[in-house]
Amino acid sequence: MVHAILATRGEDALAGRRRRITVLFSDIRGFTTLSERLEPEEVVRLLREYLTAATAIVFRHGGSVDKYMGDAIMALYGAPFDQPDHAARAVRTGLELQECVQALSAQWIARGGEALRSGVGIHTGDAIVGAMGSSQRLEFTAIGDTVNVASRLEGLTKDFGAPVIISQTTHEEVAGLFQARSLGSVRVRGRELSVDLYAIEGSEARRRPRVALGTEVRTEEEEVS
Repeated sequence: MVHAILATRGEDALAGRRRRITVLFSDIRGFTTLSERLEPEEVVRLLREYLTAATAIVFRHGGSVDKYMGDAIMALYGAPFDQPDHAARAVRTGLELQECVQALSAQWIARGGEALRSGVGIHTGDAIVGAMGSSQRLEFTAIGDTVNVASRLEGLTKDFGAPVIISQTTHEEVAGLFQARSLGSVRVRGRELSVDLYAIEGSEARRRPRVALGTEVRTEEEEVS
């Protein structure tokens, strides 16, 4: 990522600047409880297994992993490179992360563990993006209210029982692309203004029935004739 930035924009690309991005937070439910019953070596192995799969999903949709926080992931879309469809990329990532956790959960149950769930919060807005930190250590990250709101939305997935929650601003960017259900307006912790929330329940394309391979597809004109 750093080589790509320097090759296209030079060192100034690492300087913090304001830009519109989409931020995704994902966290596994029940991982802390699971860790209490397992040996540390097993916890590390399971965590590496999940993070490897989840990171591949983020990369596949053009996102960048900002940081890992235990079993939680923070990912950025629309930074460091411009992506006009950064909100849609983030939502697709959230849906695929759910499928990933379901697959891993089945494997962990087979090993004698418990079912796992994950929550994903996504918010679109302005943030300062660039290399920030101290004189001893810098990291490429995003800072601002947009990041805080995305983190809060991930936490609200437990309260609403919705695996993927997006904000109004993200919903405006992806309207018509995904099946969304309004959750109303909520005042998130640490913020004065309320946020309109939506639960993402799948892609619009999934509403259409799939045609089995080899099945003849007839047009409306052919059916009428």
